[in-house]
Amino acid sequence: CNRPPENAQHTDVQGHYESGSQQQPDMPEDSQHLPVLVQIVKQQVEMPVQELLSGLLLPHASSIQQDVSGMLEAISATSGTATVEKAGLDAELQRLQRVLADFQARIAQVSG
Repeated sequence: CNRPPENAQHTDVQGHYESGSQQQPDMPEDSQHLPVLVQIVKQQVEMPVQELLSGLLLPHASSIQQDVSGMLEAISATSGTATVEKAGLDAELQRLQRVLADFQARIAQVSG
């Protein structure tokens, strides 16, 4: 009877059972191709990105920086205006709450 051992994980090409206790090598077989993959990534990704940055973006960097600075100044100014407007609205809300409280007190006097 050709039964597999209890700790068998899979069979090799010839149908022999491999033990589950067999140690894996420290580095996978594909790791020997890693330098080649790194070169491919550099050529296909890194270099075009560098060309894009240096060719298209860097010449416009100061203009972009000025635009961003202008936007930040506008946001800051708007924030200051919004704070002032909110304070005015809060004061008006408090005034209306006092008027309403006075009105309710008068209604209570007349009714009761």
